[in-house]
Amino acid sequence: MFPGEQVRELQHLSDTRLWCRSTSCEIALLRLECIVRLLKETSTEDTGARAVSARGLLAQIDAEFVYLLQFFSEILGKVDKVSQQLQDKQADLGKAAMLISSLR
Repeated sequence: MFPGEQVRELQHLSDTRLWCRSTSCEIALLRLECIVRLLKETSTEDTGARAVSARGLLAQIDAEFVYLLQFFSEILGKVDKVSQQLQDKQADLGKAAMLISSLR
């Protein structure tokens, strides 16, 4: 569906790693068209629980969903970058304060 582009996969979600959630939101946003197409195919071609689940997920993908996906993708991306920089052993209190204030 996206010839010439890098293959992207959703990450296994971790309770503690912002990177996983940030990356998953970003990929879902970039490949939303593909996700919707797959759900439509699954909802019409499959029978049983898979088709019902696909129709349920499709019903939840609306303008608000896309807006929130964009919002969380941006927020989690920024917070993840700051989190990684705060874990740097060379970070000091001044740098930490500056990084945190950059999130505003």
